[in-house]
Amino acid sequence: MEEEEIKISPDENIKKETISKLQLPVIKIPKGKVSDISRLLNYIQTKFENIEIRIVAEEGEIEKEDYENKIKEALRQLGIDI
Repeated sequence: MEEEEIKISPDENIKKETISKLQLPVIKIPKGKVSDISRLLNYIQTKFENIEIRIVAEEGEIEKEDYENKIKEALRQLGIDI
């Protein structure tokens, strides 16, 4: 039996539906899944020029000094002003 090579050429008349602005609802990130969210953000960044995120951390605490030295400093080094 001979094998057939099937070639499918894209139909230029078929227009794909696109989304020009993506706004997701607030999501709670399960513990241990931050790296998965990071991969998702990296993918989104390949499709959109500007991404904004909002971080809300609850049910815990951090010393003010740690906040200043670790979180704010890391953001500053990334060129992000808060």
